[in-house]
Amino acid sequence: MELERAVFADCGLKLHNFYGASECGGISFDASETPRETAADLGSPLPGVFIRVCESGRFLVESTSVALGYEATRDGENLGKGCFLTQDFGRIEGVHLLLESSGAESINVAGRKIGPAKIEAALMASGLVERARAYGVPSHDPERVEEITAMVQLKSGTLEQLRHRMTEVLAGWEMPRHWETAADESVWTLSRADLKKRALAR
Repeated sequence: MELERAVFADCGLKLHNFYGASECGGISFDASETPRETAADLGSPLPGVFIRVCESGRFLVESTSVALGYEATRDGENLGKGCFLTQDFGRIEGVHLLLESSGAESINVAGRKIGPAKIEAALMASGLVERARAYGVPSHDPERVEEITAMVQLKSGTLEQLRHRMTEVLAGWEMPRHWETAADESVWTLSRADLKKRALAR
């Protein structure tokens, strides 16, 4: 966002955000003439591309450009017959796709990788939070590489109740080591990279 705004302010040029995937080609495009208000804005679906949000919260793409399938399929993947279930979680407001989290991102915990979206989905399924974000921060232990941070806005219960409930659904290494509650709206518009910088600054 900083680059997009700076280029527009200095040169009057609008950088356009393009969203796509190898499995289906282009998905959406930001055709606005002024900088976006949030980095979550993925623009509007391209012509011939139809998108909806599945029960899981992930974007489902329907298009004639969708690939036939993977050479070898894995659990949770859906590709073929004109449909592709992305790893990205989000919502649709008007004609705009808004990205909430990407399952393609991963946190490296001692050589084992987990997508933040899995942790966020578990937090949301608890029924105790209004919204949740998970991201990795560097560990003081070089062998551990990263540690998981969970940022939540509680809907009911306490943080301790939420942590206890997560021990029932997440493996020990998948459990967040750091927890924070956030009510400030501006924090929820930050990217994971910015949240990591914020955590390191603190």
